[in-house]
Amino acid sequence: MKLRIVVCLQIALLVLMICFAAVALANSSSEINLSLSKSSALNGESVTASGTSTANAWVPLKIVDDKGSIVVFDARKAEANGNYSIDFIVPDSDSETLTVVVGEGDNVAVEALTVEEQSSDLPGDVNGSESVDIDDALLIAQYDAQLITLTEQQLAVADVNGSGSVNIDDALLIAQYDAQLISDFPVNQ
Repeated sequence: MKLRIVVCLQIALLVLMICFAAVALANSSSEINLSLSKSSALNGESVTASGTSTANAWVPLKIVDDKGSIVVFDARKAEANGNYSIDFIVPDSDSETLTVVVGEGDNVAVEALTVEEQSSDLPGDVNGSESVDIDDALLIAQYDAQLITLTEQQLAVADVNGSGSVNIDDALLIAQYDAQLISDFPVNQ
């Protein structure tokens, strides 16, 4: 009989320890928050999603278009202090607004990202900044490495050598232009 009482007490203590551990874990989680480095961007531009979450927890990032399709998915582990940062490239999409979602289950944060139209016809101005600089060359290099896609408008201004295709040669010409090693592009001559 004494053995049964001892076993029952041990089981009860074990159940209490498990319950206290679960409550402690539940209280240690924190709400996730999200901040975008920019509220609007062109297709192919880099944007950073950052914020805080539970320390050392995985932070999933989903970018959803206006049709409800996930067009980008990534995940990063939060630092020991709970901070996280995830860089992503704005995908080529027909959507004017993309929804950026971080977290999972009931613990999510959402921000809208407006996708801007390329407006510049300036040869070499791939990012639409109204100037030609190294950022344009980097976009072409990323495109040539098949890391990003470019819109038809971006491709039209990116072909600065007039070859009919966009590749690293165009990026090199733009880098030379930015460094003032050349004053014009072959497509303008």
